[in-house]
Amino acid sequence: CLCLCLCAVTAGSSEFRASGATFLQLKMTLHKNGTPEDVYMELTLPQFYSFLQEMEKAKASLEYLG
Repeated sequence: CLCLCLCAVTAGSSEFRASGATFLQLKMTLHKNGTPEDVYMELTLPQFYSFLQEMEKAKASLEYLG
């Protein structure tokens, strides 16, 4: 079983700050066989919206199957 929980969204990074781009930092907790594992991602806004769209598609697929 793999569960995804979006735990936090924050802004701030030296890498994107240097370029002047807007970005998000995400902390997700994945539960693999009952063991939580934190995963961190740093995304531009277009990347975030693309990621969000893919997560919504995955959710819809799981709801259809389940």
